[in-house]
Amino acid sequence: MLFGVQFGIRKDFQLDQILLFLSVNAPPCCLTLYALSPLFPLSLFLSPYVSLCLPYLICPRTFSPLPTPFLPFLLPSFLRSAGISLHDITPQLHQAIREAKIQEGWVNVVSRHTTTAVTINECESRLMDDIRQYCLKLAPPSHPYLHNDIHLRPATEEDRRRVMGGEEWRNVEEWRAQEPKNCHAHLLSMLIGNSVSVPVSRGRLRIGRWQSVMMVELDGERERTVGIQVVGYE
Repeated sequence: MLFGVQFGIRKDFQLDQILLFLSVNAPPCCLTLYALSPLFPLSLFLSPYVSLCLPYLICPRTFSPLPTPFLPFLLPSFLRSAGISLHDITPQLHQAIREAKIQEGWVNVVSRHTTTAVTINECESRLMDDIRQYCLKLAPPSHPYLHNDIHLRPATEEDRRRVMGGEEWRNVEEWRAQEPKNCHAHLLSMLIGNSVSVPVSRGRLRIGRWQSVMMVELDGERERTVGIQVVGYE
């Protein structure tokens, strides 16, 4: 679950604006509040499972960092590959930063699917093979998952309302005919994580020499998007 809120606070002192960005990833569940401070960040870890990061903004009132629109980014067709695969989307992030003309701030990246993930690691071909094999051992597709009993779904009236609420299908049987057996992909998405925030300084992503921001496809072949939001100032 991911959502963003922005609001302004006018006080007699110099607390001018707080930019709030909440993300929940599980496991571990991470509740994060982001803002920007040129003076100091304050990070408070509430528990191993919940963290609250509240760096706040104390600055002249003329300084007002604003987020760019949160846009779904359609991945090129060559990224729509079968099974588990990892794809470097760092070039697309650099492109978004250039278009936003942001010099200082950060980039929020979110997976927009329940069977994809977003992570930061080394984009090296043999490591990618290791990751694929490890994921398949961690959550074998052939395991008898309850979610894969398509003939028993939807199991409750609430499930039925969610399935039929979008009006894509005329009846439950039509929905069952297209529903994949992909519980392993849902589990891996939760374990890997669904969002990352990357700092931007002097107009560039501040990641390590061997790091790349990657979208992890866990249930290809599909048409996929990632959400990208650039936040900061020129």
